[in-house]
Amino acid sequence: MALRAWILGGLERVVPPGVDLDLVLLAATRLLAAAALAAAALLAWRIGRRGWRSRRSRQRPVVLQGAPPGAGEAERDATWWRRELERRLAAGALRPALAALWWWVALRLAPGGPEPAWTSSELVAATGAAALREPLRRLDHLLYGGRPLAVGEVAALLARIEERLP
Repeated sequence: MALRAWILGGLERVVPPGVDLDLVLLAATRLLAAAALAAAALLAWRIGRRGWRSRRSRQRPVVLQGAPPGAGEAERDATWWRRELERRLAAGALRPALAALWWWVALRLAPGGPEPAWTSSELVAATGAAALREPLRRLDHLLYGGRPLAVGEVAALLARIEERLP
């Protein structure tokens, strides 16, 4: 009750005389409730949309096509991965091409072979290739994101990485 009295006291100072303060308070309460409901609906929509996007991206896993059976990614050399990258780009297999691009860069930076479980950040940290931090972050975003890719987008990323490779 003290809160209601405090609010009504404040309203008395700004509302013209003769206006029912209880009606003003009721209208303000309903307006706040509607705003809170709209904010909750917007939040639920955004959370639902993010979940739908992540489910959609999980439905299209990256498949390393054209790999010889039984051979691990790190067992191949950078030249093989570059040829595989070009082959996958020509075939329009963009996410597999991005995977080949990652292995090509990793083997160029760490000729002894990167750890297969390394992330792009770990690769940059282990090799000291700070100039590649942003392009490799972009590569991860394209590789694991759920939106459709364009050949030009992958080719532009390849060109940026080639410029910055030591």
